[in-house]
Amino acid sequence: AGDSTNLGTITAEAGNIVMAGINVRNSGLLNAGSVVAAGGRVFLKASQDTYVDGNGRIMATGTAGGHVEVLGNRVAVTDYASIDTSGTNGGGQILVGGSSQGTDPAIQNANITYFGPNASLKSDAAAIGNGGSLVVWANDATRVLGTLTAKGGATSGNGGYVETSGQGSVEINGLRVNTSAPAGAVGTWQIDPININITTGS
Repeated sequence: AGDSTNLGTITAEAGNIVMAGINVRNSGLLNAGSVVAAGGRVFLKASQDTYVDGNGRIMATGTAGGHVEVLGNRVAVTDYASIDTSGTNGGGQILVGGSSQGTDPAIQNANITYFGPNASLKSDAAAIGNGGSLVVWANDATRVLGTLTAKGGATSGNGGYVETSGQGSVEINGLRVNTSAPAGAVGTWQIDPININITTGS
């Protein structure tokens, strides 16, 4: 397979969208969301590089949040790109660069993952239910500089799960994480590199 690029709009209401190739880029809109059903599933899978860039958006929102995977050897979510698996009754799941702790053999792990300062991942529960699950992983170098939210519902539900980890170096300078829950327990933010250095800044 060759390269796969989306600059426009691809819609599959509550369905599945798959982009695969040597290099995969989404700079447009991939929308598997629904107003009346659970969000669908979106997969970006490259043997080399995967990009979500520009004003690129991936949506799998719905009555319950859907599922999004952005995978490759090198993965970059940059510029003002956004991925959203929020749901009215509970958030969904977003995997960028791999699975939690990189342990799922069915999920491709990136060697390098970059998540830029203006990019965002969102898997909130709007009304009721728990926030979703967000994972940013790389086997070698993980840089996570943007905004990740997995908030619990406004009237009930707990905050979700956010993981920014890697087997090698992890940079989180400027990262913003929100797993709050107005009517429930705050969620979890997991950071798991080889070493953690906490230093003063300017």
